[in-house]
Amino acid sequence: MVVFQDVIPHDLIESMLNDVEYLKRQYRDFELEVEVRGTTKQISE
Repeated sequence: MVVFQDVIPHDLIESMLNDVEYLKRQYRDFELEVEVRGTTKQISE
């Protein structure tokens, strides 16, 4: 991830990181596709 200083508010970045952590913990609750090493898979996999 590349972040340019002061372009995006820090609280917005923290919110996104919190969302990612939540998805990592609760992945079974979502029907999403993710890319892992160049391959697209369901997040539940």
